[in-house]
Amino acid sequence: MGRLRKHAPSTATARVEFWRDPALPYLVDARTTHLADDPFQLHTHDCLMLSLVETGCTRLQLRRGLLPVPAGAVALVPPEEPHACNPVPGEDFQYRALFLRADWLTASQEEGLRATGGVVLHHPMVRQALQRAYAVFRGPGDRLEKDEAFHELLAAACGETGPADPPRPSPCSTSTLVRTVQAHLLEHLERAVTLDELAAAIDLSPYQLLRRFRQQVGLSPHAWQMQRRIERAKTLLAQGLPPVAAALETGFADQSHFHRVFKRHVGATPGQYQAGGRCKIVQSTLASPMA
Repeated sequence: MGRLRKHAPSTATARVEFWRDPALPYLVDARTTHLADDPFQLHTHDCLMLSLVETGCTRLQLRRGLLPVPAGAVALVPPEEPHACNPVPGEDFQYRALFLRADWLTASQEEGLRATGGVVLHHPMVRQALQRAYAVFRGPGDRLEKDEAFHELLAAACGETGPADPPRPSPCSTSTLVRTVQAHLLEHLERAVTLDELAAAIDLSPYQLLRRFRQQVGLSPHAWQMQRRIERAKTLLAQGLPPVAAALETGFADQSHFHRVFKRHVGATPGQYQAGGRCKIVQSTLASPMA
């Protein structure tokens, strides 16, 4: 997982944080911003912008006019589209935004997004997808989890604004597809696997793979691999391997992440699980009144 780099300039009227992760090639920037009355000039980005208004209300200026963006709505601006997004005077305005590389979009997605010239999305699915992508990006998750979150965000946004990537016939059956993906995940249990890597092995788009795998297995590829990692870690811990070593053997570079994920899956910490039968369980009982 790439190391996040934080830059936090501040003024009397604004609080802005920029976050970047060199390990995610499709993400240019993430930002959180609190503005009082600072205006943006009309400008463009060479990437796709998705911005969630958290508090207050702003106005999205586009070539076709001015659109209100209330709290809970998402402003979507295609690459190279002139725009400005400024708070209503007197409003306490806060938003978070993600900027995705234009060359990460498929041709049909980019065409559909450019045709809108920018749009305000009120659908809760888009809002939730952006919130999850932002949270996963800022969290300790691995590359596959982040890939899934960002592909789901892009699919949700394109479903609201333009045509999604058309389905392509798979050269193998769904059951074979699942087995192929699972075998790849097991073979590379100890390292970061990307969604693009999995999709290339079965000739599907990343989002199509994610959707079909989840339909068949009930879990995303990341969640399935994480479960296998935990099962492998349980075996290693039972064999006496120290938790730090078990974490490294199963692909957790961050010991605290391993601790949290293990406890969430098992209901006990790695140390508690390893202690196993050596834990003394005391059960208190009430004396029977008939004794």
